[in-house]
Amino acid sequence: MTPRLRLKNNEEEARERSRAFWHGKSLGRPGLIVHAKDKSFKPIEWKGAALSKKEADFNPEWHEWSCYNGLFSNKYLAEAIPSVTVNFGSHLAMLAILAGADYEYDDSAWIVPKDNVLEIDVPKFDPNCELIKKLEDCFEKIIDVVEDKAAICPPIMLDAITTLSMMHTSEELCVSLVEESEKVKRLTQDMTTLNMDWFEHFYRFLGQRGYTDNTSWYSLLSEGRMDAMQCDFSVMLSADMYEEFVLPDLKRMSAYFENGIYHHDGVEQFRFIEKIASAPKMKVIQWNPVNWQNIPPEEHLHYYKQIKELGLSLYIFTKSVDDAVYLTKKLGPDGLMLTLPMFECEEDANAAISRIQAACKK
Repeated sequence: MTPRLRLKNNEEEARERSRAFWHGKSLGRPGLIVHAKDKSFKPIEWKGAALSKKEADFNPEWHEWSCYNGLFSNKYLAEAIPSVTVNFGSHLAMLAILAGADYEYDDSAWIVPKDNVLEIDVPKFDPNCELIKKLEDCFEKIIDVVEDKAAICPPIMLDAITTLSMMHTSEELCVSLVEESEKVKRLTQDMTTLNMDWFEHFYRFLGQRGYTDNTSWYSLLSEGRMDAMQCDFSVMLSADMYEEFVLPDLKRMSAYFENGIYHHDGVEQFRFIEKIASAPKMKVIQWNPVNWQNIPPEEHLHYYKQIKELGLSLYIFTKSVDDAVYLTKKLGPDGLMLTLPMFECEEDANAAISRIQAACKK
């Protein structure tokens, strides 16, 4: 095989294990996302003008610098895939901007609420608009750095109804779901179309330059279209309202991607799990409870087992190797991908991989 990701020493093995995971299988152990610090790496100092976070979003040289320091500071072991993208607006603001809103920063980006949101007409995707051209310039700079060493992924976007809740405020949107439900559905449908058109543009833009692998923000390999589907706003909805206002657009997005993964943000969303599982090509639940680092793995084991019973694979962040070993023993290796904490050195990382491998034999 001709390497496509030269920072990845075991690329073919990682591809095979990732393919097995997407199909609910394994090759003898769970899939593992493992990073170790590269102690030989020397970061480059930023020598450009001081930039605000918002100015940096549109600065190609800043993205070039940021991607270099982020990409080459780590070693990518087991199934961890070296990848970068343009980090614009904390991965939260893009759809809102395309729909006519604005954003600002504090610790993270946030959408500025907009007057008369329910009356706007969501524009069609325009590949020639100024924003798209600026981001293409940023990607070209990243390509100069990455070459054939890593994957470059389309920009990450938030879902339509969560974006709308920020533009309209969550409180106002809750009222509008009851009083102006058809307007809400029109907007989320149009915004979902804009979202997919946006992704397709950059997927083709990057594909023409040889970058067809995707990871979203997971470091998880997808050989084809994939992004994190989600709906943070759904924690405020009943199961019936989820089916009415969220599920139709989720199904459209899931049918579009080759590999469907759902960012399950908060155990409150578990009441929707069967509806999420019904989406076309939905294959993986990425489990992301609030305050997950303080939750012992056994506390959510019953959720994990129910997800596996629905035929879905599981992607779980673990806070320790002990927790990863526990989950491996309790859930088995099939359809399981575990992300381990950052290791200080490659030797410790490989020892952890061996421990988890051994847990499959007991």
